[in-house]
Amino acid sequence: VRVLRLLLPLTSDSMILRSYTIERVIEQSIKNAAPDELLEISEAVARAASLGEARAGDARGRWHLRWLGKLSQAHLPASEAAIAAATALLRHPAWRVRKAAWTLIAEIAKLDGLELSEEDQQQWGVKASLMLQDDPIVEVRAAAARALAALGSAGHAPGLVSALSAPSFDLRDSAEQALSAIIKRSDGIAVARALFPLASNSTSEEATPLEARNAALRLLGK
Repeated sequence: VRVLRLLLPLTSDSMILRSYTIERVIEQSIKNAAPDELLEISEAVARAASLGEARAGDARGRWHLRWLGKLSQAHLPASEAAIAAATALLRHPAWRVRKAAWTLIAEIAKLDGLELSEEDQQQWGVKASLMLQDDPIVEVRAAAARALAALGSAGHAPGLVSALSAPSFDLRDSAEQALSAIIKRSDGIAVARALFPLASNSTSEEATPLEARNAALRLLGK
């Protein structure tokens, strides 16, 4: 833990080899450290994530979030520090950090044994839905869609259905996977209502893109 505290401030997004070296140290710690030490490490990594500069050119926080994901998978109580760090960085100016934050939230939501409160799920779902619509970077919107696969409800279907018409394959695919997951665990009828205009090519806009119509038909067939 003492060594990691010295190494964490050296994390750099421009010196990738150095960051991967720190990652190897963390992975070794996961193998050898006791549970209380893993918790201490996760808290140190979360603190390091909060110390980065809030500017578009400082994306080192994405590494810290990545490591918090590994620590949470190894030791469930570490997810508490991970959740706090990810939540604090959802609006970071660096898009790679925002993407990493949503990726971490999606990973945590899927952890076996973790019980999220309904309030937390709703709050994250709302934030992810807003990010899906508003973020200027398509990679971040796709990450938010993947988070909705774990956290979303039928109420988030309209935004995801709109994403099925996006030019980006990653965003379209992430939205389709999220809708499929929501159909399986919630009100499929409400999702179907949002999908029907695409499937029938009856939207009020121009002709529905073929990829979007095919995705809608696949989802309606589930």
